[in-house]
Amino acid sequence: MKKPLQFLLWTFVFLCLLVFIDQALTRISIQAPVLSPLQEFYRDFRSRLLGTGLPEPAREIPPPAQPVKKPSPPPAVSTDQPRFIYVDRDGQLQFADSLEEIPTEFRGKAQKLAQ
Repeated sequence: MKKPLQFLLWTFVFLCLLVFIDQALTRISIQAPVLSPLQEFYRDFRSRLLGTGLPEPAREIPPPAQPVKKPSPPPAVSTDQPRFIYVDRDGQLQFADSLEEIPTEFRGKAQKLAQ
């Protein structure tokens, strides 16, 4: 019977100590350079945790300084002519709208793109 009473007593002492520390950090003004930021943090943390803080005002997003320009649509590609793809000297893929646009040395290896 002694063990459960001792456990309850120490639990009660611990909870009272927690309440005392909580009240001290929220109500007593501390002017120490190290403890002031701790107290400010604890007050903010406690208000967010318990939902007792004031809600932050909604911030308005300022309009852009210059109007945003919409990108122009890509030029229309005619579907009646096939497009071609080839690899240039540097190994880069290149696209061409007609066989005449491809340099003569790469025309043999150019391939038609499927439509």
